[in-house]
Amino acid sequence: MSRLRKIPIKYVPLDVSGHEPTAPYFNPVEEVQTTLLEGTPTVTLDHFHYDAFLNLDREQHGGTGLVNPKRTIVTTYARLRQSDIVALPISKEVFDDGEDSAKLVAKHLYFYDDISSDCARVVSGQPARGTLTRIQQWLSPEFKTKHDRDPEYWKGYDEYGNQVCTRDARGNIRRFSFDDSHTYTTSVVGPIAKQKLELNYYGVGGIRTREVFSARSGPWSTIMATDLRSRTIPLAG
Repeated sequence: MSRLRKIPIKYVPLDVSGHEPTAPYFNPVEEVQTTLLEGTPTVTLDHFHYDAFLNLDREQHGGTGLVNPKRTIVTTYARLRQSDIVALPISKEVFDDGEDSAKLVAKHLYFYDDISSDCARVVSGQPARGTLTRIQQWLSPEFKTKHDRDPEYWKGYDEYGNQVCTRDARGNIRRFSFDDSHTYTTSVVGPIAKQKLELNYYGVGGIRTREVFSARSGPWSTIMATDLRSRTIPLAG
């Protein structure tokens, strides 16, 4: 309720039909029907289930063939703490529904606030901020060779919540630096020392030009400015 020149004004939200919405106000999709008209028409159904907080926790896809197989995806969320307003996923499991019984074929595990800011080690006891720091992936043995390892990806953050490093499944680390205001990315280094990209912003950190200096990191380098425009230039040699 607001007031304009002593005249009360009431704002009433309306749905697409012109009526006042009723709870629940967020109504996510529960079923999607897809019809493929090429050749013999085929119809597939996808079903979606949500928990009490309307988080998507189960998907059933009724596809056919290798490109879009029948599968069920189950997502598990962490228990909400008193200060949380968003549930964080902690695992995602993919089941093959093509056989008589569902078979687990892939799994992702998600971890938060447990990687050091240099992406060098797993740590504990850090403040809970809800930043995704580690992802573990698992595949059924039938989809990999005996020498394949389950990959794991790391992300490190500074005290301001900026992502300052990443570590891939091979242990290669890429580092990000920021300006004094901890807002703009000023350089990206790695995963080897010769791969370095420096970014200067007009009007930021005393920079008065739009010049950028970069070590050779392949066939390209990027110039960025605060007007959000960017262009790609070839590097000499």
